[in-house]
Amino acid sequence: MIYTTRFTLEKHDGPYESWGETSALLLDGERTRLRLHGHQLLHQIECPSGFLFVTDYDCPFEEATCFTLVSPAFKRLSYRCFGAPYASCLLQALVLLRDGSINVLLDGGGPRKLTIRRWGIPYLYPRLSCRRITLDDYRHQLNDTRESS
Repeated sequence: MIYTTRFTLEKHDGPYESWGETSALLLDGERTRLRLHGHQLLHQIECPSGFLFVTDYDCPFEEATCFTLVSPAFKRLSYRCFGAPYASCLLQALVLLRDGSINVLLDGGGPRKLTIRRWGIPYLYPRLSCRRITLDDYRHQLNDTRESS
Protein backbone atom coordinates (compact mmCIF):
# COMPACT_ATOMS: atom_id res chain seq x y z
CA MET A 1 0.00 0.00 0.00
CA ILE A 2 1.25 3.46 -0.88
CA TYR A 3 0.03 7.00 -0.36
CA THR A 4 -1.11 8.92 -3.42
CA THR A 5 -2.07 12.55 -4.06
CA ARG A 6 -4.07 12.30 -7.29
CA PHE A 7 -7.49 12.78 -5.71
CA THR A 8 -9.37 15.71 -4.20
CA LEU A 9 -12.91 16.38 -3.07
CA GLU A 10 -15.16 19.04 -4.55
CA LYS A 11 -15.23 22.37 -2.72
CA HIS A 12 -18.53 23.46 -1.19
CA ASP A 13 -19.88 27.02 -1.13
CA GLY A 14 -22.34 28.69 1.18
CA PRO A 15 -23.15 27.92 4.80
CA TYR A 16 -21.94 24.59 6.21
CA GLU A 17 -25.53 23.39 6.80
CA SER A 18 -26.17 23.45 3.02
CA TRP A 19 -23.21 21.24 2.05
CA GLY A 20 -24.95 17.87 2.39
CA GLU A 21 -23.32 14.65 3.56
CA THR A 22 -21.27 13.70 0.50
CA SER A 23 -18.71 15.29 -1.82
CA ALA A 24 -17.79 14.41 -5.39
CA LEU A 25 -14.42 12.69 -5.82
CA LEU A 26 -12.07 14.28 -8.35
CA LEU A 27 -9.19 12.43 -10.05
CA ASP A 28 -6.48 14.75 -11.40
CA GLY A 29 -9.05 17.56 -11.24
CA GLU A 30 -11.70 15.66 -13.24
CA ARG A 31 -14.97 14.60 -11.60
CA THR A 32 -15.52 10.85 -11.15
CA ARG A 33 -18.93 9.23 -10.78
CA LEU A 34 -18.27 8.54 -7.10
CA ARG A 35 -19.35 10.61 -4.09
CA LEU A 36 -17.71 10.07 -0.71
CA HIS A 37 -19.11 10.77 2.73
CA GLY A 38 -17.43 13.83 4.20
CA HIS A 39 -16.01 17.17 3.05
CA GLN A 40 -12.29 16.84 3.71
CA LEU A 41 -9.97 14.18 2.23
CA LEU A 42 -7.47 13.25 4.95
CA HIS A 43 -5.67 10.29 3.34
CA GLN A 44 -5.71 8.51 -0.01
CA ILE A 45 -4.02 5.14 -0.22
CA GLU A 46 -3.52 2.94 -3.26
CA CYS A 47 -3.91 -0.74 -2.34
CA PRO A 48 -4.24 -4.04 -4.24
CA SER A 49 -8.06 -3.76 -4.18
CA GLY A 50 -8.04 -0.20 -5.54
CA PHE A 51 -8.06 2.81 -3.24
CA LEU A 52 -8.79 3.55 0.39
CA PHE A 53 -10.05 7.06 1.14
CA VAL A 54 -10.15 8.55 4.64
CA THR A 55 -12.47 11.54 4.99
CA ASP A 56 -14.12 13.62 7.67
CA TYR A 57 -16.86 16.24 7.77
CA ASP A 58 -14.66 19.13 8.92
CA CYS A 59 -17.41 20.06 11.36
CA PRO A 60 -16.61 22.56 14.11
CA PHE A 61 -18.97 20.85 16.60
CA GLU A 62 -19.08 17.10 15.93
CA GLU A 63 -16.68 15.00 13.89
CA ALA A 64 -16.92 11.64 12.16
CA THR A 65 -14.10 9.86 10.37
CA CYS A 66 -14.99 7.68 7.37
CA PHE A 67 -13.03 4.97 5.55
CA THR A 68 -14.16 4.03 2.03
CA LEU A 69 -12.65 1.19 -0.02
CA VAL A 70 -13.11 1.76 -3.76
CA SER A 71 -12.28 -0.44 -6.77
CA PRO A 72 -10.07 0.86 -9.61
CA ALA A 73 -13.35 1.36 -11.57
CA PHE A 74 -14.60 3.65 -8.72
CA LYS A 75 -17.16 1.22 -7.34
CA ARG A 76 -17.63 1.41 -3.57
CA LEU A 77 -16.52 -1.94 -2.10
CA SER A 78 -16.79 -1.23 1.62
CA TYR A 79 -17.40 1.65 4.00
CA ARG A 80 -16.85 2.26 7.73
CA CYS A 81 -17.64 5.46 9.59
CA PHE A 82 -16.76 6.26 13.19
CA GLY A 83 -18.68 8.91 15.11
CA ALA A 84 -22.27 9.71 15.99
CA PRO A 85 -24.25 12.73 17.13
CA TYR A 86 -22.68 14.01 20.35
CA ALA A 87 -19.93 11.33 20.06
CA SER A 88 -17.14 12.71 17.85
CA CYS A 89 -14.36 10.46 16.49
CA LEU A 90 -11.49 12.54 15.15
CA LEU A 91 -8.59 10.80 13.40
CA GLN A 92 -5.36 11.42 15.33
CA ALA A 93 -2.97 9.04 13.54
CA LEU A 94 -2.88 6.51 10.72
CA VAL A 95 -0.06 3.97 10.26
CA LEU A 96 0.36 1.59 7.31
CA LEU A 97 1.66 -1.76 8.60
CA ARG A 98 3.90 -4.25 6.79
CA ASP A 99 1.17 -6.92 6.80
CA GLY A 100 -1.11 -4.69 4.68
CA SER A 101 -3.34 -3.60 7.54
CA ILE A 102 -3.72 -0.12 8.97
CA ASN A 103 -3.65 1.05 12.57
CA VAL A 104 -5.64 4.16 13.34
CA LEU A 105 -5.93 6.19 16.52
CA LEU A 106 -9.27 7.93 16.93
CA ASP A 107 -9.85 10.64 19.52
CA GLY A 108 -13.11 9.43 21.00
CA GLY A 109 -12.82 5.94 19.53
CA GLY A 110 -9.44 4.66 20.65
CA PRO A 111 -6.98 2.55 18.65
CA ARG A 112 -8.28 0.24 15.93
CA LYS A 113 -6.84 -2.09 13.32
CA LEU A 114 -8.35 -1.98 9.82
CA THR A 115 -7.82 -4.92 7.48
CA ILE A 116 -8.72 -5.02 3.79
CA ARG A 117 -10.02 -8.45 2.86
CA ARG A 118 -9.72 -9.94 -0.63
CA TRP A 119 -13.47 -10.60 -0.77
CA GLY A 120 -16.51 -9.84 1.29
CA ILE A 121 -20.25 -10.20 1.73
CA PRO A 122 -21.93 -6.83 2.40
CA TYR A 123 -23.06 -6.47 6.04
CA LEU A 124 -22.04 -10.05 6.95
CA TYR A 125 -18.32 -10.10 6.11
CA PRO A 126 -17.31 -6.62 4.91
CA ARG A 127 -14.17 -6.11 2.80
CA LEU A 128 -13.01 -3.45 5.26
CA SER A 129 -12.89 -5.09 8.68
CA CYS A 130 -12.22 -3.25 11.90
CA ARG A 131 -11.39 -4.37 15.39
CA ARG A 132 -10.45 -2.56 18.56
CA ILE A 133 -6.91 -3.05 19.79
CA THR A 134 -5.27 -2.07 23.05
CA LEU A 135 -3.13 1.04 23.24
CA ASP A 136 -0.16 -1.21 24.10
CA ASP A 137 -0.70 -3.25 20.90
CA TYR A 138 -0.95 -0.01 18.92
CA ARG A 139 2.35 1.27 20.35
CA HIS A 140 4.08 -2.09 19.84
CA GLN A 141 3.04 -2.29 16.16
CA LEU A 142 4.03 1.36 15.68
CA ASN A 143 7.51 0.61 17.05
CA ASP A 144 7.80 -2.48 14.78
CA THR A 145 6.94 -0.32 11.77
CA ARG A 146 9.53 2.32 12.68
CA GLU A 147 12.28 -0.28 13.23
CA SER A 148 11.70 -1.83 9.79
CA SER A 149 11.92 1.54 7.98
